[in-house]
Amino acid sequence: MHCTILQSCIGIVCVIPVVVRNVQNTVQIGYQLLALIGYNLNMHEDDIPLEQKLNLDTGKITWPELQRHFARGVIIIVSPQLDLIEVAQSLVNNDANQIENLIKSAHLTRANDEHAHDWQTRDPLFWAVVVAPWVLVQEICH
Repeated sequence: MHCTILQSCIGIVCVIPVVVRNVQNTVQIGYQLLALIGYNLNMHEDDIPLEQKLNLDTGKITWPELQRHFARGVIIIVSPQLDLIEVAQSLVNNDANQIENLIKSAHLTRANDEHAHDWQTRDPLFWAVVVAPWVLVQEICH
């Protein structure tokens, strides 16, 4: 069994079990849980605010899962002092001034070999969101 995590705009998180053998039942369970958290089932994807879309697309990921993205050169590290979703919004909105300032202040950096070696050694957990072609990551500090 796999799980899909959904987060509503009010911050309630639901875990929806996904059983490949029984798709119809899973869809029913999913709709029931979505209704419980107040998700509007008639809402079109274009009607969902950008911040909410990015929140729904954000998840935890490990270094082994990120390695193929690192090999493609598309991992961008977001400083822990920043809000990952706000940075992703700046990229989606092509806010060049904001992005330039974050790069100049070293709050936004492209992952390099030193990062990869460190991550290989420590195997940290990250929050990640895709803003194509980039994968923005932020290490989860304990």
